[in-house]
Amino acid sequence: MGMFDYLRCRYPLPNPDHQDLEFQTKSFPGPALEQFEITPDGRLLIQTWNEMNYTGEISFHDFTPNKEWVEYCAVFLHGRLQSITEVSGEK
Repeated sequence: MGMFDYLRCRYPLPNPDHQDLEFQTKSFPGPALEQFEITPDGRLLIQTWNEMNYTGEISFHDFTPNKEWVEYCAVFLHGRLQSITEVSGEK
């Protein structure tokens, strides 16, 4: 078990039942236990709530209250969300 960061997604997810989950991610290098947020307008923020100029994919996951595994992949270009897809169950 490794270290991870936390991510909140305020941008509408494909499955609205997952909107209030606090996800985990290992997509970022460096120290763990940071907090990230995807804002309602698709910007990526780090825990100081500063915008990040990030380009790449972010995978994030959690368990629902019913113990179902959910996972999403978000693609960013210069800190702006390009797409977000649910990848739960594809493993």
